[in-house]
Amino acid sequence: MILTYATHKKWIFKDPGIKVIGLQSSIAYRDIIQGFQGKISC
Repeated sequence: MILTYATHKKWIFKDPGIKVIGLQSSIAYRDIIQGFQGKISC
């Protein structure tokens, strides 16, 4: 899986398993969660 966020480099997850994503920005965290939920905001 490749995860991208407009202001960050690509994150490439090659191995299966649980991944923990820690962010300092609550806005970036919200955007990523909403993207996984299919609720992408503009």
